[in-house]
Amino acid sequence: MHRHHKTLGSRLRRAAGVPVVVLLLTAWGGSAVAVERSPVEDDPTLAMARTQFRARWLVGDHASLARLVAEKGAVMSLARDDRGARTTTPSRAHYVFKSLFRATEGHVLETVAVSPGATGDIVHTVLDWTYRRSGSEESDRLFVTWVRERAGWRLAELRTGH
Repeated sequence: MHRHHKTLGSRLRRAAGVPVVVLLLTAWGGSAVAVERSPVEDDPTLAMARTQFRARWLVGDHASLARLVAEKGAVMSLARDDRGARTTTPSRAHYVFKSLFRATEGHVLETVAVSPGATGDIVHTVLDWTYRRSGSEESDRLFVTWVRERAGWRLAELRTGH
């Protein structure tokens, strides 16, 4: 029986490309249950990058946010930007964030979902974003894509939507 679970776990790892955690339900004499879990869910460097992003966003630190942008740039489309989505270099992202935070205040972010991409080097995050613009409260949904680079996790895409 143990050999069967080892083989099952090996098959699941190969099929899913992620480690499998096996929980033993020995208290009631139950059998083992395989549960898939992506390694990025437990990645402390991703957690740190997401925490830095949130802290910098809440205070409107455009310069620090720009340093989180991927080396090749990020596709950005923020807060009803009429120009649409475009790839923005890290140096240009400084000005995109600066313009955004000039027009908005009172930022609140709440995480809605975190979803690993197909390869383990990409993670998608969805956040609810509430802010004030011209005295009225507004809200958007932020869709953030993170990519793992040599320097750590970086922003590859940042869009707003509903």
